[in-house]
Amino acid sequence: MGIKVTETGVQYVQRILDMVAEVRAENHSCTMREVARQLGKTPMMMHRQLNQLREMGFVDWTDLDGSVHLTVQGQNMRKRIAKGTVTEMSQLPGRSVADDPTDLQPAS
Repeated sequence: MGIKVTETGVQYVQRILDMVAEVRAENHSCTMREVARQLGKTPMMMHRQLNQLREMGFVDWTDLDGSVHLTVQGQNMRKRIAKGTVTEMSQLPGRSVADDPTDLQPAS
């Protein structure tokens, strides 16, 4: 039996940002429901998590269906996490938004 590697909050944020980018690239549109489906989350939980990322300035959307997209700040943060220059949730801007430990954390 091997050691179970758990995903950190920052890695989960990166996974959400990556999924938004991948869905948009593949379909030219992105809905919260599609991101939730791809990540195995409920639409309600995904809405809550995307709202937090929106408050941090990483994603945005309009009233049009399929309009979820990364902001420039979100694209930059995605690159910084991938490079390893951001490794802790406390390094994310607007950290106070993510203080609830149930938010922006992978399921255990």
